[in-house]
Amino acid sequence: MYTPAPYLAAVNVHVKHSGTQNKVETLFSKTKGFVHQRWVQELVRVGRRTEFGLIVEGIWGYAGHATTYLDDFVFQKCTSDHHVSSCASSEWMCADRDKCVAVYERCDGKRDCTDGSDEMQCLSEYGDCNFDMEDWTTACNWTVDTVDGKPSWTRAKESHSEDTGPPSSHQGRPGTFFLVANSSWLPEGSPAVARSPVFPASHNKCHLRFWYYMKGSLSMDYLRVQTDSSGASLPMWQDVGNRGARWLYGHAVVGHSEPFNVVFEAHRGGDALTDIAIDDVSFTSSCSEGGDAVQPTGHPSLCTEEEFLCKDKSMCVPRDFVCDCQADCPDGSDETDCGAVCVTTASPGPGKPSGRAVSTPSSVSLTTTFPCPKGFVSCMDGEHC
Repeated sequence: MYTPAPYLAAVNVHVKHSGTQNKVETLFSKTKGFVHQRWVQELVRVGRRTEFGLIVEGIWGYAGHATTYLDDFVFQKCTSDHHVSSCASSEWMCADRDKCVAVYERCDGKRDCTDGSDEMQCLSEYGDCNFDMEDWTTACNWTVDTVDGKPSWTRAKESHSEDTGPPSSHQGRPGTFFLVANSSWLPEGSPAVARSPVFPASHNKCHLRFWYYMKGSLSMDYLRVQTDSSGASLPMWQDVGNRGARWLYGHAVVGHSEPFNVVFEAHRGGDALTDIAIDDVSFTSSCSEGGDAVQPTGHPSLCTEEEFLCKDKSMCVPRDFVCDCQADCPDGSDETDCGAVCVTTASPGPGKPSGRAVSTPSSVSLTTTFPCPKGFVSCMDGEHC
């Protein structure tokens, strides 16, 4: 640190604790009046911490010529001296033995190990697709439904408009592609449907990982993942609305009691600024094995925090599907203990999910006239969800 003039009020170093928004602790402080007309080394002891970040703060004094120079930040002995000795059967040990990560986080395009070893030496699994090859449907063994004679999902390097869709693929490298439901020509409410190859029947065993992009106008509709077997579809995951200008990570445990396809279904919103894109779709190796997952005693459910475990434990459904007046669990447990009674079903517009009216426990009847996406109910004005 070099401070040639005595006008700086203070230099502080704070530590911000991981997982907290406002918890900041001051570790070092030099108050007003100090002068260093040469470079001086300062030592800040961080102590034992979990994950943390440092904030260096300079506060001006009473004059405008307060300048302090900082250089050569060095962190010593800040790596963890703790190493895990073993991981659960549903986990994978990082190469540096710093921690265990979930098996489904291995080779999912997202760095979870500190050393990045979970994304090294990755092999392509059955059903994986990054859409970079021109004949990707043949290479990945996927199919796409058509709308008005055109493929409903198309391969692209960038969006048709800077106001919607991604400017590049998830990888961001030249020559890489993504799959997009292009709102510039898809009719409103029309679903864009892409299907994976067929997987054997499984339960709580097959993990789907993917990246998706939902930037656009306020009329952005939804992206849904479901499993389909001989026309019988089960919802697995869903996101709705404008999610901003960034690629988002998606994960779902998918399965069906019969051999199944994984289906990506995107619905065009109310204007041509509602593109929905997906990229880097991958499956765990257990997807091609089929069968039931072996749950170690005491190990938590494979349902994520955003999912609801059906009471018969046959599947996970998105929490948005709970108490939406349509049973998605085979045993109907997602529609029990809801504190409301479903009384009518409105007729939706073409391609739209059914809007459903509910009555409150006090038996005040609400009539639904506005079709809403799944997971939403119509407001009393009949014009909003």
